[in-house]
Amino acid sequence: MLYKSTVNLSDIPCRYYLSKANAQGSQYVYAHVGDKYNKEKKYSVPVRLAIGKVCADDSGKMYPNNNFYEKFPDVIVKEQHPSRSMSQDIGAFLLIQRVFNELGVVSLLQKHFLDKSALVLDLATFMMICEDNALCHFKDYARTHPLFREDQHIVSDETISRFLSDTSQDQIYNYIVDWNAQNKNGAEIFILYDASNKNCQAGDIDFVEFGHAKENADSPIGNYGIGLDAHKMLPLFYDGYQGSIPDVSQLEQLVNKATEFGYQKITFILDRGFFFDGNIRYIDESKCNFILMVKGNKQLVGEIIDKLRGSFEMDHKYLIKTTSGVYGCTEKREFAGKDRYFHVYCSTQKLHTESDKLSKQIEDLEVHLRRCKGKILDSTKDFDPYFDLQKDKSGKLIFFERKYDAITAELKRAGYFTIITSEKMTAQEAYLLYKKRDSFEKIFCDDKAFLSSDSSVVHSTQALRTKMFIEFIALIARSKLYSLIQDASIRVKGCMVVHNVPDTLIVLDRVKAISLKPDGRYTLQNGLSRTTMQIFSYFGVSEIELNNMVSKLLSRLSAASIEYENDLPINATDKLEDGYDESSHAK
Repeated sequence: MLYKSTVNLSDIPCRYYLSKANAQGSQYVYAHVGDKYNKEKKYSVPVRLAIGKVCADDSGKMYPNNNFYEKFPDVIVKEQHPSRSMSQDIGAFLLIQRVFNELGVVSLLQKHFLDKSALVLDLATFMMICEDNALCHFKDYARTHPLFREDQHIVSDETISRFLSDTSQDQIYNYIVDWNAQNKNGAEIFILYDASNKNCQAGDIDFVEFGHAKENADSPIGNYGIGLDAHKMLPLFYDGYQGSIPDVSQLEQLVNKATEFGYQKITFILDRGFFFDGNIRYIDESKCNFILMVKGNKQLVGEIIDKLRGSFEMDHKYLIKTTSGVYGCTEKREFAGKDRYFHVYCSTQKLHTESDKLSKQIEDLEVHLRRCKGKILDSTKDFDPYFDLQKDKSGKLIFFERKYDAITAELKRAGYFTIITSEKMTAQEAYLLYKKRDSFEKIFCDDKAFLSSDSSVVHSTQALRTKMFIEFIALIARSKLYSLIQDASIRVKGCMVVHNVPDTLIVLDRVKAISLKPDGRYTLQNGLSRTTMQIFSYFGVSEIELNNMVSKLLSRLSAASIEYENDLPINATDKLEDGYDESSHAK
């Protein structure tokens, strides 16, 4: 995104290049940010980053983009102050503001970030409402939405860039410590944990490396994990670590971090990706407990499934309550040096779908093998579990046949899954605790999809760490909204106006306040609709309380508008140009 402010080309503190003029006569400016060795050409080639567009009326100046502000935060750029829109979308802001206050997020941020706390809240709210983490778009959002700043001042991109770079790790860590101290809910805690990765093209971020990327496999990544309180469904902490470290190896750091925050009796609820003998032993050594899903076709649990098959399915006393056709039973068995409890389940719904899926998979593999007869296979790992392959001396496939015994054994295990617990509990208790991961997966998806945080639009380590913290703050509020919506859906038995967080915020953003010039005061464009009041009622806000919240916000907007109008220069403008260029948006 390009901005109306201009920078003299002579002020760029590094070597730069100008592109050839395109068909429209536009030229772009690229900064030299490093060199990369080209193995094919056997010499280094420059790495360039688009930082702006040459002014059409002055070839000695350029319009900077977001890359410029993030790469060169020390260059002083004089910007025109954008004016606020006459129409403000206030509904979603009011709800998010209430959630932040109820959770104590506002007071904790004020304690650790002082006058910058409002900026953190504004950026987090922007990410939630706009479902975007590219902070170069914040100005457009700020013109049409209320802000947490009392004066409603729209900060410059330079201010945001400086904040990202100047925020210390001590501030972030101290906030996380206080946040966990505030949310301890007793001696025992169940912590859900999951990890993912972010794509990042920046070359000077210390924990971005090539690893096991879930998308864009040839891109460098940084890994991050989130721990969440299973009862409150609130994020407790997060961590960023090198992209080359697999998730299964990160569990030790998770355990250490949880104990560091003072939690005593901890039970970790983990998915199958963390199943590893060394992880189990480390959890034991740390005097913690675990609830862990295991794939049904693993030899360890496959034997137990084969033993118990037919002894509990369709027997009503083994039916897991609140489920549709899930039966479970428990067997005690030694594993990793201690007695564990293996809870074996059979889902009548999954039994058919998984059987059909496996049969279809084998049919597709066989079709592929027929086409590959007389050819060399690139890899046989997908075929080896289900087919015997015969090759000639040159490695070409000459014959294959199905492994009927192996296929039949796996088909018999279709619909079965196993949860292992370190402490004694019933199959019902283990299932309901682990099922909380479904909600966690949706919340974690919020972070990756709704907040667009599967990529990091920053160019330095400190900026990335600060931005991850802001995303964490946004995720706290979104998690609370998600939990309240789920609770409301149970209370009203499906008669809700909205059923998810994005729809809730979209509907509420239709509540608008408009400024009646010339006095600059804001008033509601229309009265509050029944839909709006019903949504707020899901969150415990009465009609009288909602009207008071609206009245206070309108007063703040009006006071800030009148003060702003008195301070405006004569030639102030209410327009912002949006010349966003994809080529200048580096991830």
